[in-house]
Amino acid sequence: MTEPVHSTDAQAWANPRWATSRHNHDPTIAVPPHPVGLHDLTIHDGEESADLAFTTADKVRIAEALARLGIKRTEVFGVEG
Repeated sequence: MTEPVHSTDAQAWANPRWATSRHNHDPTIAVPPHPVGLHDLTIHDGEESADLAFTTADKVRIAEALARLGIKRTEVFGVEG
């Protein structure tokens, strides 16, 4: 098994299992902390799949579960045209 690569290694951004930008590991690049906002499309996009239709109760239950996880915006009902 491959030994884990730590950010202090000379090439932490590349190993046999993954590669990331070397800039992600550069301590001279300051990354200001900022909040991340998530907008969930699970219900809307899920209903666009073949043979899938959520009931209103299903949509409410999924939206409530997402809200408990901290998702503040959920697109529940798509616009039919």
